[in-house]
Amino acid sequence: MTTDINAAVASLAIQSSGLAVNRARSALVIERTVAPTPSRPTPDSLGLSLDPRRGITLTAAEADRAVSRSIAAGQRIIDNLRNLESQLSIAINDGLVSPRTELRLDETRVSRLNITSAAGRTLTAIDRLVAQAETGRTNLISSSQREATIQTTEFGGRISVRAQPLDTEGLSLGGLSALTQAEAAEARTRVRAAINVATDRLNSLAALADTLESRGGTAQSFLEFGDESLFTGAIRGRLVNLRA
Repeated sequence: MTTDINAAVASLAIQSSGLAVNRARSALVIERTVAPTPSRPTPDSLGLSLDPRRGITLTAAEADRAVSRSIAAGQRIIDNLRNLESQLSIAINDGLVSPRTELRLDETRVSRLNITSAAGRTLTAIDRLVAQAETGRTNLISSSQREATIQTTEFGGRISVRAQPLDTEGLSLGGLSALTQAEAAEARTRVRAAINVATDRLNSLAALADTLESRGGTAQSFLEFGDESLFTGAIRGRLVNLRA
């Protein structure tokens, strides 16, 4: 009888121990479920990665499209800025219209007030051009764009790029006025500085285009886009960082 009781007690202890182990395993499973390990992009991942630790990752083809649209928009932005510079020069020299002055611009009687209004429309158009340059949630000429990494899997490396902002925020063009001669002069100085900055940044995008062309075999895509002169005299090192 004593042997049977001891055996029963031992069996109960074993069952209790097994139950405790199972409960512990269940607890571990639950803990892993509520605290997953963060995902990490692989070095040869394709497509768009939005990992906050790495910024945006693009394939060479996606970068091709993004750079092409950015360059096109950048050229038009610089043209708009040069036109604005000319209008501000009119505001400085001839902007006050008197009955004896019949200065007209595109058949419109010119005054500092309507030049100021035209400046506002130009800045709005510039921001619109920047917005239209977005490609797959990537915009290389927007102030809000983070760093992008272009995977060059054919060569086992990657290119890290920073945005080259060409919007009014990135070019510091907010609040332009030509209502007085002094304000018009100050506005023209800012626009001229913005033209220089925009030109440098467009050259950086051209350097990126040239790098993609030589490393990724995408020359035809850029030539179909139009302006072949964008790929000459590229400045390397300002925008592009090559890592083996």
